[in-house]
Amino acid sequence: MEKDSGQFPHNIVLKVTDVTVDKKADVMNAMGEQLAKEQEVKIVYDVKLLENGEEIQSDGILRIKIPLPDGMINAKLIKQNADGSYEKLNASIENGYLVYESDELGIVAIIADKEPEKEVAGEYYPGANTGGALTGDTSNSLLYMGIGFSSLSVLFFLIYKHKEENN
Repeated sequence: MEKDSGQFPHNIVLKVTDVTVDKKADVMNAMGEQLAKEQEVKIVYDVKLLENGEEIQSDGILRIKIPLPDGMINAKLIKQNADGSYEKLNASIENGYLVYESDELGIVAIIADKEPEKEVAGEYYPGANTGGALTGDTSNSLLYMGIGFSSLSVLFFLIYKHKEENN
């Protein structure tokens, strides 16, 4: 967070709290048709400015950086207005952060494209098990056959050498 006139005094801090668990459904319901079908709410934050532990509003424009987790496609930032509606913010992506400027703080959310569903259709899927049971042995049977053949060859060789020495 930066203030256009410089840094804040030491007794003023920006507090960003992840409230996704409590607010995600509310944001999705409030966004309604504004949220594209291929997008979903990923993370919801409550952004507050505190002076000596008490919430205050800014007296100027703040430049706020929200961390953008890796792998989010077409990420956008939305902000809750005083009337409970949401609007998209004009945010840019800089060094792994969504950066926006505002004189109002409160609930902001990151929306991004939904992750494509992974399909496992009739064969072993080498990625992470996504909840379905994977059956069958995926080991290389030729490797085990080769090890067994080599072991038997060494065993027969040792038996042959032992018999030859005894005769």
